[in-house]
Amino acid sequence: MSGQTKEVDLTGEVFEADVRNGRFQLLMDDQRTVSVHFSDGDEETVTTALKEHKTVRLRLKGIVELSTEGTLLKVVQVEDIKLLPAVERAFDPNARPIGEIIAEIAREVPDEVWDQLPTDLSENLDHYLYGAPKK
Repeated sequence: MSGQTKEVDLTGEVFEADVRNGRFQLLMDDQRTVSVHFSDGDEETVTTALKEHKTVRLRLKGIVELSTEGTLLKVVQVEDIKLLPAVERAFDPNARPIGEIIAEIAREVPDEVWDQLPTDLSENLDHYLYGAPKK
């Protein structure tokens, strides 16, 4: 159920395109996706964005439809569309190491739960996950 429309400026990765029906899916940095209808004149830009999705992003200005709760539903009108180079996420040298985070989580698991793990888990992981024969 829709609520209102709003002008937006969105940038994201084109991860799916339907040229026959003139639609594509845009994946934004916050992991939200939105469906966009494009015109024949924008087809080359959209297909290039899909083909080069690892190195480019698509920026569009237009009008979106929002739900009554304010959630982005779809782009109903594209006013401007263009390709931009993808920006790599910067490495954060102050971020906690993943091993430290995993160790913290592991410390919260009670000993009796750890005791339930098979003693050959690392050797036979495929067996326990997928039913492969044990080694």
